Amino acid sequence: MTLRLSSALAAGRIAANATRRLHLGGATVLPGHVAGWVDPSALGTLALQLGHGIVLITGTNGKTTTARMVASVATAAGMVPVHNRSGANLPSGVLSALVSQATLGGELRGDVGVFEVD
Repeated sequence: MTLRLSSALAAGRIAANATRRLHLGGATVLPGHVAGWVDPSALGTLALQLGHGIVLITGTNGKTTTARMVASVATAAGMVPVHNRSGANLPSGVLSALVSQATLGGELRGDVGVFEVD
């Protein structure tokens, strides 16, 4: 992985930890905003590592519930889903989920993406 991606992941993690510790909220999207600012290609680079692909769930109602069910099914099937559990469904929320499941070296700890999206 590149130094730029590693820096983006570190910056995203710092943002997540800071918002949690300071009770500011935003830990679901701020890490993605920060990581994307440091490395605009981070979302695509990390998503390409999902060997079993990506499931996108969209719609008017029921996205969060459906995404949680799909992630549960994937887990039961022996896969390791990367999932935006909080329902943060814009690109920054998806990237935040990926940042939270990636090592600082850029290796993703998951093999299928399950993302609620708008």
